[in-house]
Amino acid sequence: MSLDAIALRAVIDECRPLVGAKVIGLDQDGPTEVTITLAGPDGRSALVISVHPEYARLYRTGASRGSAGASAFVTCLRDRLLGGIVVGLDAVPDERIAVVRCRVTTPAGECSYRLIAELLGRQSALVFVDEGRQVVEMLRRVRTAGREVYPGERYEPPPRLDKTPLTAMREEDLAGVAAAETPES
Repeated sequence: MSLDAIALRAVIDECRPLVGAKVIGLDQDGPTEVTITLAGPDGRSALVISVHPEYARLYRTGASRGSAGASAFVTCLRDRLLGGIVVGLDAVPDERIAVVRCRVTTPAGECSYRLIAELLGRQSALVFVDEGRQVVEMLRRVRTAGREVYPGERYEPPPRLDKTPLTAMREEDLAGVAAAETPES
């Protein structure tokens, strides 16, 4: 089961100490999982992002596991992010989307990138975008009704769900939901 928006926000809060860490490794642990190895003031850590259709998740761990090989996606990340700094780690409010923001200094100047983890069950994807929000590469391309994301195109987030977020519900809203779900005796 994928993370919900509330659990994702809690995981992001646990991962926040990784902000400011240097990217020292990028590995692919399977067809839907990427590990970013980081060096920070607390030593080495790894941020694992999985876009598995049933088990999409993001978590921090102490050490990187062995790599299962490198796809075009990981090669692209290595070319652009190795030596960079994680400058932000956020969850989109009330959504199952996490954003890892990185800054890299190159001979040509400074570049900013975003790694956007859409942890949306069967539609999960990991999208790598540049500072102009242009899609550079993707891990797990998914096509849904009304939305197709491809490298070279401008990134547009998935449409928001038409529902009231749990964090915005009032006590009387919750009481109404509970009453509607209580079976008649």
